[in-house]
Amino acid sequence: MAKLILLTSIWTTSTYDSHMASMAPGKDTVERTALSTKTRLTLVAMSTSMLGDYAMNYWKVNGPPAEKLIVGLPTYGHTFILSNPSNTAVGAPTSGPEPAGPDTRQSGFWAYYEICTFLKNRATQAWDTPQDVPYAYKGNEWLGYDNIKSFNIKAQWLMKNNFGGAMVWSLNLDDFTGTFYNQGKFPLINTLKNALGPQSTSCTAPAQPISPITEASSSGSGSGNSGSNPRSGSGSSSSSSGGTGFCASMASGLFPNPSNSNSFYHCMNGKTYLQKLPRWPGLRLQLLLLQLGMNRSDTASFVSVW
Repeated sequence: MAKLILLTSIWTTSTYDSHMASMAPGKDTVERTALSTKTRLTLVAMSTSMLGDYAMNYWKVNGPPAEKLIVGLPTYGHTFILSNPSNTAVGAPTSGPEPAGPDTRQSGFWAYYEICTFLKNRATQAWDTPQDVPYAYKGNEWLGYDNIKSFNIKAQWLMKNNFGGAMVWSLNLDDFTGTFYNQGKFPLINTLKNALGPQSTSCTAPAQPISPITEASSSGSGSGNSGSNPRSGSGSSSSSSGGTGFCASMASGLFPNPSNSNSFYHCMNGKTYLQKLPRWPGLRLQLLLLQLGMNRSDTASFVSVW
């Protein structure tokens, strides 16, 4: 673990999906993105041990330092069918997941823009104060999700605990047109951007830029020459042009490939590595986020914690 922490720049954590109808059908309604561990006694043990505050503090104590931990936030919700429509509280018995949304087409799962339609159709909106998250219900339909308010609360909590930042799953599940609930385009993601971005009053630039890391020594039994692809074997492919090409005069970091959106340049001490985005959508999204928003002068290796 210690060596892995040393070799990586960020750890992205999936602090959501702590409870779904598919995990424990017929059990109870549970907020799967809850921030606090002060949950109802009726919740299954799995949902309490994976809540955001508990999970992030566990990794902070037992893993990498807080500044390397990236908090994962969802732009979707999970749905349940209430066994008794008159019992709508968190922890109410359920009989299974809601039918699939019209676009996402997965039972028990709605994108935020599908949630917006549900809310506009006169669903009752409620707030779970102990866990700082909203929920909504209509008839026998029950929904646990995140909204602008809960994203703001989590952003403030994130900064208070000195975590490294936030990631979302995923860009395309937010209200990308801004027409579903009249909150503007990407309301959840822009909430994070406004709270954590450079325009935030709590964000100050370092006095001096971070010095680039030195190139790894070529000594040892490992194959390849010095400065070989740091992501070899990870599912992406690369090529190096040692000290020339795109990265010859660039700082170390990640840069978009203007001629191919399916790849990006990884610059390391003047050497050029052309990285191709893998086919797996989750890793592809995270690499794309790194490509677009996380140019750093140190290594950009990361670990995704599920």
